Amino acid sequence: CALPISSDSVAQVSNNDDKVGYINFYGKKTEEKYSRNSRLFKNGGARVGSPRLLYINFDMKEIAGPEYLTGAEDFCEGRAKVERTIDLPSNPKSIFQNYETKYGFIDLNGNEVVKPIYDNVYNFRNGLARVFLGHKYGFINRNGELITKIIYDNPNYNDCLSASFDYENTLIPVKVGKNFG
Repeated sequence: CALPISSDSVAQVSNNDDKVGYINFYGKKTEEKYSRNSRLFKNGGARVGSPRLLYINFDMKEIAGPEYLTGAEDFCEGRAKVERTIDLPSNPKSIFQNYETKYGFIDLNGNEVVKPIYDNVYNFRNGLARVFLGHKYGFINRNGELITKIIYDNPNYNDCLSASFDYENTLIPVKVGKNFG
């Protein structure tokens, strides 16, 4: 039984009700051992592991992120958003959670290319990703290098972050206080 085909020409396949596998355009396939909750291929990989962070790449090889990562999203431009949960010292008088979550990115080989140090990160578009830290925004490149300072307030980026937004040929609208630029 063939399941949906992704834009990367990789399909999920299954001969039973519990597990799925993957087959690429060249006929190379994986075992049917992954959960039905496994994701479709997107931008070069599919997330198949839970709770352990695990992906399948186009060569049908399993790739795993660093052991300490606690979650991940789909790939976009060869990078996947990952999270790391850090336990904080407990406070018996507090009703709040005693951990914090930080975000970064891994590449299609499972290498950490942007350490999980940000309060949030957003998918890459044309080689740039918006990052959030300490109530302010900035931009990084695919290597994790800051290309702006993290000084911007959050304007309405909904249109900018759509797949059709072109960072290369358009200025990125930013806001500091009441000023836009």
